[in-house]
Amino acid sequence: NRSLFRTTILFIGWILQYSLRLCLIIVTTHITIRQAIKTKKLITKMNNRHTDINTKEELQLFYNQLTVCSSKFTICDILTIENSLITSIWSAGATYILILVQFHSDSTRNLKEHYLSTQSKN
Repeated sequence: NRSLFRTTILFIGWILQYSLRLCLIIVTTHITIRQAIKTKKLITKMNNRHTDINTKEELQLFYNQLTVCSSKFTICDILTIENSLITSIWSAGATYILILVQFHSDSTRNLKEHYLSTQSKN
């Protein structure tokens, strides 16, 4: 019984650790993408001001670089890493757990009915 409790605690700790890691990765990429968009707007504002030609050229080069390079993070070009990924993962996990609970309650009910039917025969 104590071993089962320890195993359960370790499993929950493991799940929480990896969930936290995943959330940190997703939030970090989301913040990075937002900062890239904010930088584009800032460069546009700076370029509209009265600055010398060299500064405008450098700002334009930097703006072009930000525009050409994608500011998206993907997993093997299949899945885009955004904050909505967290909600998708949580909803999929909740659905999976709900299905498991339904199967477990159904199998428990069938086991109870089988036990009661064998007891009534005796």
